Amino acid sequence: ELLKEKDPKSAWKVVIKRPVLTTEDYADTAVIKVQPGDGSPAIEKVVALSGKTRKPIAFLSPEIRAGSGLDLGTLTSDKEHSFHLTVQVRAEPERAIKVLGVVPDFLQTDLKPGERDGYYKLTLTVPKGVETASFNRDDKRGYVEVGDPEDKSFQNWFPLYGAVVKLQ
Repeated sequence: ELLKEKDPKSAWKVVIKRPVLTTEDYADTAVIKVQPGDGSPAIEKVVALSGKTRKPIAFLSPEIRAGSGLDLGTLTSDKEHSFHLTVQVRAEPERAIKVLGVVPDFLQTDLKPGERDGYYKLTLTVPKGVETASFNRDDKRGYVEVGDPEDKSFQNWFPLYGAVVKLQ
């Protein structure tokens, strides 16, 4: 918008960051005041801002569903079961992330950097021999949370549904 004026002498890129706790549309305005170095009066501009916020971390897999998470189905405990997802760090791809929490507690997680910056491979493993467990109801579900352990605003999680049946 500012470059639409006649004969601009310079331009700036302004990056506005804020913690993203939900995905939502937004519309707001920013007032930008610039004091020219030549002593001339300050310039004030009002700039319209709009867009959609997204969590800084995304989970990618054909099996994961937005809003409902990952359904592991009903598994038997006579063998190990593994599931693979890609984790994408959308903002600040150089930031180190870890698995911050997982339920049920028998679920093993392995998060490794991928081939490109900001991408990780997340493997979820239900080990062989797990006792019968159910985490497939809205009031009793699992989850996996990934993020920066030093910054609570830089995280995301997904629900996890399933059941494990121990075979005799």
